[in-house]
Amino acid sequence: MWSGRDSTLAGLSAAALHGAGWIDPGLPAELIRVGDPVDGIVIYRDKLDAGELCVVDGMPTTTPVRTAYDIGRREKLTQAVIRLDALACATGLTR
Repeated sequence: MWSGRDSTLAGLSAAALHGAGWIDPGLPAELIRVGDPVDGIVIYRDKLDAGELCVVDGMPTTTPVRTAYDIGRREKLTQAVIRLDALACATGLTR
């Protein structure tokens, strides 16, 4: 709501929305957005292609494939594997 619906849920926020388990709800929200930084929200300024976007529960979200890409490149290896496994189990995502 804060973003004026001018953001896309990404990273761990997108993974949680896709149903992945083991995401700490106390972690900051992760968004892809053009704009100023905000305390308590991680903002990335990536460019998304139309095929990397979907809507989950009425919220713009990165697709499971794009979400996996972001988690895989931003997390430490062990943490990324755990989170990618949870995302794959929740969404049916395969290699």
